[in-house]
Amino acid sequence: ELHLGETQMRISGLDYVKLPALQSLNVSGCNLNVSFKEALHSLYMNPITNILARGCGLTGRVGLRASPPGFPLHSSLQVLDISSNCLDALDVLPAKLRLDVSHNEIPLRISPDVIKAVAEAGIDLWMTNTEL
Repeated sequence: ELHLGETQMRISGLDYVKLPALQSLNVSGCNLNVSFKEALHSLYMNPITNILARGCGLTGRVGLRASPPGFPLHSSLQVLDISSNCLDALDVLPAKLRLDVSHNEIPLRISPDVIKAVAEAGIDLWMTNTEL
């Protein structure tokens, strides 16, 4: 586990970081101020099961498309807490995910197709106090 919550860390560059033993990452409260895509890009090589990133200034579209072979994050991720951010849309997500987008600071766009896919894939979607 790596707990960096409330620290002054920054994400820079788009290189993949290999931390094969990392299962849980907590960056909640860090002032990342990057897009969701930028925040997760460097982590795709890791079999992380839990990512907690509450109130980090994450922006943009949330989605985890099927990763190419050798990119385990898509199949390993079970909990993704990105509540209290400024996300604008929800896209493709892996099955069996618990996703928390509660208290999003702006309205979140979700298409009917995504809602149907969420229901069929067994995704646990938390949206408390999030405007659609």
